[in-house]
Amino acid sequence: MIINKRWEFAMASADYERMIPIQKTNIYREVVMRINQLLDEGGYAPGDRLPPERVLSEQLGVSRTTLRQGIKVLESIGRLETRVGSGTYVCPDHIPQVSIQDIDINKKGITDLITVRCGIEITALNAFFQTARTPENISALERLLKEDQARSPQPRKSNSSYTYRYDFKFEEMIAQITTNKILILQQQQIHALWTYLWGKLGFLPRMGRANIDHNNILDAIKDNEPELACIFMRRHVQRDIDSLFIDNSSSPS
Repeated sequence: MIINKRWEFAMASADYERMIPIQKTNIYREVVMRINQLLDEGGYAPGDRLPPERVLSEQLGVSRTTLRQGIKVLESIGRLETRVGSGTYVCPDHIPQVSIQDIDINKKGITDLITVRCGIEITALNAFFQTARTPENISALERLLKEDQARSPQPRKSNSSYTYRYDFKFEEMIAQITTNKILILQQQQIHALWTYLWGKLGFLPRMGRANIDHNNILDAIKDNEPELACIFMRRHVQRDIDSLFIDNSSSPS
């Protein structure tokens, strides 16, 4: 009898805890969804003012209190803006972008950029191993390296280091094969910043070292060694910044 009462109490508690949040969550999500739908389909442009709360609550069939909760959510994600004494307005679409003005053209800027690029390249490499490591894709990477190295111009001497153009095709193919569009775009932006910043500081790429690194990464991919591939990728991107700034004859790749 005691056991049955405990089970009855447990089940009653479970029902109570399960039903109340679900009901609230459904209303909460419905209000946010309906306001979003109103913004998307109601012809509201960035900067437009929404109707007063009374009108909106009637249109959506919810209380003004519930409406305010939904508006606060959309304010927190930058979709709406409430101006005291004026009303609620549609915010302009804005996705923050990194630009050259945001980066210090010095040792600190290079260090920060290396950290970010390392994260991007290793993320792409891990995604490749997880979803796209097929014989066909491995062969495509292998062909790319062979073709790229075959058509590379004869190296010219510069302070005893072979120097070429910057070439990110190998890393970019790895990301493109994953079909992750956000990752691909972020990688392209980092590569553009990389070329700009190193060039501003007067460093030239040393593709001889890059070719060795790329071949090591490809060998690890062939052997299905993701950790080893990431180690080689990290070595490829990371640099001894102190030595670079002491001796300008060194060059990044």
